[in-house]
Amino acid sequence: MIETERLQLVSFKSSYAQAILKGRSHLERLFPYAISPQWPNANYSLLLPIIALDVLNHPFKQQWNRFIVHKKQRLLVGQISCYEYPDQKDHVEIGYGVVTDYRGYGYGSEVVKAFISWLFSHEHIHTIVAECVIENKASARVLEKCGFCNTSNSGERTYWELIRQKRNVKSF
Repeated sequence: MIETERLQLVSFKSSYAQAILKGRSHLERLFPYAISPQWPNANYSLLLPIIALDVLNHPFKQQWNRFIVHKKQRLLVGQISCYEYPDQKDHVEIGYGVVTDYRGYGYGSEVVKAFISWLFSHEHIHTIVAECVIENKASARVLEKCGFCNTSNSGERTYWELIRQKRNVKSF
């Protein structure tokens, strides 16, 4: 489990994936937390069945897809995922979202920082990339706060990259 001061990042278990494919009411009965009525948003609702099938077909991907749970309120308020898994170049692509009522309180930055830390704990991951719609200034600000650099813009999208820092270790 990945945890921050206010949030838990709960793995997307196969049982949750099966419930999602059957419908929200099935997930509500199985998931140990309440689910925000705003979850999932329109964009994520299109990806959710794809992610669920992917997790069912490749159980190792459970850890790469997480639900964001507000600890104090015990409420699912978003998600964070790797849309690409470590490839030959040691890259992963992340995507995230927080429901409308929980935006503007720093939850996005908090969860992205925690996920970055967890991703970089895997030695084979050296680069994390992300993208967002150019008009989504809040998402761009989250990525900036988390150390990402804007690498390019294309049409309606902006692309971001974070490279693992090499540390100089002095030997005594």
